[in-house]
This record gives sequence, structure tokens and C-alpha cells, in this order.
Amino acid sequence: MIFCGPVGVGKSWFAEALGYSACRAGHRVRFIKVAKLLLALRQARADHAFERELRTWLAPDLLILDDFGLRKLTAQESGDFYDVLVERDRRAATVITSNRAVDEWVALFDDPILANSALDRFAHRAHQIVMEGPSLRAARAPSPARGPRRPSKDGAPGGIVGYGRAPDRGAPGRYGPGRSSAPHSHPASRQKGLAHAAPDTVRSQDDTAGVAACFWKPLVE
Repeated sequence: MIFCGPVGVGKSWFAEALGYSACRAGHRVRFIKVAKLLLALRQARADHAFERELRTWLAPDLLILDDFGLRKLTAQESGDFYDVLVERDRRAATVITSNRAVDEWVALFDDPILANSALDRFAHRAHQIVMEGPSLRAARAPSPARGPRRPSKDGAPGGIVGYGRAPDRGAPGRYGPGRSSAPHSHPASRQKGLAHAAPDTVRSQDDTAGVAACFWKPLVE
């Protein structure tokens, strides 16, 4: 399966959801960035342990390769990536996420023959999901502060005093008159935050499993 689309649309999230669903179904899953995979194979080759390292990436029932195509591959990286795809062909499921369309993948390989051979075995038979839309990271980014900054009582410029605690201006300390020398977050704030975080985390995992279940079954049949 291939997830293609611009940055921030949720490609890695859906791939991780598939992996999560596969784990719950009892399958062996590995997730790695393509750059780190190629680095591990290059280091193994230098240590004369390439075959052993390669077998570790052929063993999982599902291998998720994230962020393919961020840069052009060298001659050695092209061969290593080709070996992973070809050896896993028809033996186990592979998921790739990429910011580039599949038509652009040939130009990423140093050898076009290797590229065409890999695409013929993998990309042309894979389910391709093209995702579009604005970046979800930008939508979740904190909004900038609006309005004029109010000056504090001691004449200093106003601003955010601290997150999760109230300013203590009653005790003198090394931070100046009327300021606390050892600011701490309020225990009740921490407990309240944890109490609200746990249900959200559980709901997030359940939603992930539900979405992944729609995609995982075709991969293992």
C-alpha cells in the first residue's frame, strides 16, 4: 500500500493506524523512516553484517517505510532499497508513505533499471491512496496572542507568567522583591491535566483501530 500526498495530511498517521491494527491482530510489525533504514543497512555493510541486517527487515509481516523520496538515493542506497522491496515481494505486506507521486519515484533511483524493476513488482500492484488537503499540523498550531500586552504591577512588560501555575508575589526571593524564588506548578493542575488526558488517549487508540481495520484486511489476504 502507498500513501502519497503533501506534508501534514496524515499519511504517517494512517500507516501507523494500519500497523496498530496489525499488532492487535497478532502480526509482527516494524515501522521506520526510509533514511534510517538505509543508514542501518549501510552501517551493517561496513560491519560485514549486511545479510543479517537485511533479514531483520524481511521477517515482519508488515513493514512500514515512512517518508520515502525526501532526497535522491545514491547508487548503494538504490541497491539496498531495491533488495528490501524485491525480497519482500509476495512474501509480506509493505506500506510506503511519500510526499512524491509514484510517477516521480524513478528519478529518485541512481539506476533507472532498478527503479523500473522495483516499481513493476511493488508500486504497480499496490493500493495507492492519494491524500490532499491542508496541513493538519498547521491547523493544530497555537494561535498567536492577540491584543495589547498589559504591564505588570511592578512596571515590567506583561506576558505569560507560567503554564499551569499562578504567580506567587508574596514571598521574597532571588528573583526580586515580591516574586517567588522557586516557582512550581500547582499539584492540582497536574492531576487535573492527567485526569483529562487519559480518556482522550483511549479514545484516540480506539478510533485508530477502527480506521485501520478498513485497510488492513486486504493486505494480509
